[in-house]
Amino acid sequence: MIQSMTGYGKSTAVVKGKKIHVEIKSLNSKALDLSARIVPLYREKEMEIRAMISRTLERGKVDFTIWVEKDDTQTATPINGVILDNYYQQIKQISEERHIPLPADWFATLLRLPDVMTRTEVEELDEEEWTAVRTAIEEAIGKLVDFRKQEGAALQKKFTEKIQNIGDLLKSIEPYEQSRTERIRQRLVEALETIPNVEYDKNRLEQEMIYYIEKLDINEEKQRLANHLKYFMETMENGHGQGKKLGFIAQEMGREINTTGSKSNLAEMQNIVVQMKRTGTNQRASAQRNVTLPTTMTGKLIIFSAPSGSGKSTLINYLMGQDLNLAFSISATSRPPRGTERDGVEYFFLTPEEFRQRIANGEFLEYEEVYKDRFYGTLKAQVEKQLEAGQNVVFDVDVHGGCHIKEFYGDRALSMFIQPPSVEELRRRLESRGTDTPEVIDDRIARAEYELTFAPRFDTIVVNDDLEKAKAEALARLKAFLHP
Repeated sequence: MIQSMTGYGKSTAVVKGKKIHVEIKSLNSKALDLSARIVPLYREKEMEIRAMISRTLERGKVDFTIWVEKDDTQTATPINGVILDNYYQQIKQISEERHIPLPADWFATLLRLPDVMTRTEVEELDEEEWTAVRTAIEEAIGKLVDFRKQEGAALQKKFTEKIQNIGDLLKSIEPYEQSRTERIRQRLVEALETIPNVEYDKNRLEQEMIYYIEKLDINEEKQRLANHLKYFMETMENGHGQGKKLGFIAQEMGREINTTGSKSNLAEMQNIVVQMKRTGTNQRASAQRNVTLPTTMTGKLIIFSAPSGSGKSTLINYLMGQDLNLAFSISATSRPPRGTERDGVEYFFLTPEEFRQRIANGEFLEYEEVYKDRFYGTLKAQVEKQLEAGQNVVFDVDVHGGCHIKEFYGDRALSMFIQPPSVEELRRRLESRGTDTPEVIDDRIARAEYELTFAPRFDTIVVNDDLEKAKAEALARLKAFLHP
């Protein structure tokens, strides 16, 4: 079975009051290109981590990240009582000796002195913690592989359909071949008869026609194409990591189809060749859109993705109020309802077991396991229901989900990436919120740098440098899409 090179896996481990997040993502690449962001405590294990990944993944641009959320009681910097007491005694002694008044606010004075609030202990990685982290890494890698296999299965299904279609078209050429030779012969003779007062050697004419017809013979091309089709199917079944070989075989298939077309001087045969070429075009994009869309759908889809802090929510809220018949898709989640939330209104509430079963059934356009047993995803059936009702469905999703939805619906969807003017400006916006710690901001920036690499895969990039300008640009692009 083949695997896609696009994948995502995430896992979380809780140990010693710390929540350790492991995230691994992969995109297309000719070789294994691994980038790792690892917190200092686990950096000594980087070579082991890289070995774990390389044993499983053969190709792809892989981005691996580990970050840690600590309990508030652990993140607080401890006060060094010994140093503080020493400062206290020294100040009292100097005050007595030099008749200097003691400070009115002892705490304010002492806490500002050097090393009083300096963390002195050195954090060391023990075997228990590393075992938990290693298990989380293996789980994240496993989820990424499952993701790749799921997409690979869809690709293989579509490839199989296309290979079978080409094979059926190849067989349909045979009836025309039987009559083609005689039709060529008749046309040549009729052409000669139209020339007055021309005598020709019929034996020599027969020899030339045999030579000419042999040059138009496509039996060799048919045989090679049939072998390529068979080899393509066998290669797909022969494990993973076969992308380069499949690409070469597909190239050779195209070569034989083109040669067959150049030799097919019969309109019916050339029409079949055109269908064969059309079947083999854009196989990857077609494979990932492996479900035929219902013809009754009247609405369209608008996909928004952006790094955190780009102003995406502000732009979406503005567009939702512009009388464009926009409606958010109703997502599914495995978390329990909160407050007055109702099933089928805010979310479709599923148990983790139900969610996994629907994943196995291929019912989701996209999904993510944010924490263990905490899933969020978009159901195909719900989106189609909203489209059939004439709604223009809006998605606010991450870059992976956005790309998958776009690939699934093709031209029926507009994907829009909201981009900050720069990473530096994004950091400034996040810091100005005053809601996140420096560590959280660093993590968001690291994610943003990764997400920005997806921007070229979207239909439209709106740079949110000036909010009013960004609103106008997004609105104009959306109107052009909805009302071409």
